[in-house]
Amino acid sequence: MADDEAVDAWAALEQTEREVTVDDVEGLVAALQDDDEAIEAAFESGRVAILFDRLEAVSASSAASSVAADVSAADVEALTVQSAYLRAVKVVMGTASGLHALCRAPDLVSRLALSLDSVDVSICTQVLELLAVLAVTSEEGYE
Repeated sequence: MADDEAVDAWAALEQTEREVTVDDVEGLVAALQDDDEAIEAAFESGRVAILFDRLEAVSASSAASSVAADVSAADVEALTVQSAYLRAVKVVMGTASGLHALCRAPDLVSRLALSLDSVDVSICTQVLELLAVLAVTSEEGYE
């Protein structure tokens, strides 16, 4: 994927004044897919932390809305965006450099674990799968 498309995908994530859409996150997933250098650069620039900031924020909002009896269209959209963020994390973890960098960032792993507070079983399953990979890969994973 062209570098300018990757820059556009990250720029959408960095804009705090607007809601990030599924298309924005899917654009990021496409930009990172099979691009080890882009993922390394994202870790070095702190952009991966922004991805986790957004994941944490949408996880918190979907968890807060889960106490309501009715599921609104906004709740469904939040869960869809949360799932897209988890796909982006999976792409980051899909490269050796991304996986090892994430293993060396316990704060990001902890923030990923916060997504377990979801009402959606598929979200929890995705998070557990990602955490299991980190546990098996990390030197401290079995401790």
